[in-house]
Amino acid sequence: MDNSSMAMIIGIVAIFAGASFVYVILMVFFPEWVGITGKVALENEASHKDGTEVQDNFAFNENNRPTGSKEKSRPSGSQKDGL
Repeated sequence: MDNSSMAMIIGIVAIFAGASFVYVILMVFFPEWVGITGKVALENEASHKDGTEVQDNFAFNENNRPTGSKEKSRPSGSQKDGL
């Protein structure tokens, strides 16, 4: 092997090692950036599971519409089925 091909191999290995090092640093400090489910994502998944208590203060009226909705609530017998 001549010097130019040896330098190319060393350069390729150095680039691979550097990229691997950067990936490991990202895995530790920013796991969501590299596709790993981190602590924040696990907390979000747990809060969206069925049967968990909702942590918001969003109230609904008798028609299952948010309070403060712009649409006026109708009496329950006045809604059309559309059939």
